[in-house]
Amino acid sequence: EVIAVEFADGMLNELDKFSAMIWPHDVTDFEKHTKGHFYGVGIQITKEMGEPLEVVTPLAGTPAYHAGIKPGDVILAVDGRRTDELSIDKLVRMIMGEQGTKVTLRIKRPGRVKPFEVPIIRDKITIRTVKGWRRLPDGDWDYSLDADRGVGYVRCTQFSEQTTDELVE
Repeated sequence: EVIAVEFADGMLNELDKFSAMIWPHDVTDFEKHTKGHFYGVGIQITKEMGEPLEVVTPLAGTPAYHAGIKPGDVILAVDGRRTDELSIDKLVRMIMGEQGTKVTLRIKRPGRVKPFEVPIIRDKITIRTVKGWRRLPDGDWDYSLDADRGVGYVRCTQFSEQTTDELVE
């Protein structure tokens, strides 16, 4: 397996900086970025080696958002498995899953004495790649800087299958 990886990477390095091999264990992550959607709970997370998982932010309108997950929450366990012992890649795969299935996060929240369990039903998470200059109270983006003069602001954060349709919208 190591020889196959090294051979493929070495061969592709000779082509150009944009060519790369997508290995089977990377397909889900690759599709998430190119298709613009995945199935999970909708949280951005970070992790330091040997530390538990931490929530950067729940994505607006997602199951994690509706379940009350907050920035700064520490995820101590995913379905009973401690997060300090596992890699972030493994934890992402555990949190993502089939639509309609449940994942339980054990949360430690600043200001609360005891950790608590949050069951969340996974759903389709759509990554909005076209954003405006500020968020409106309902979570949508405001694209208008000066409506009277017809000046707007559009920001593309990445390109996916939905980017063109989002831009037209």
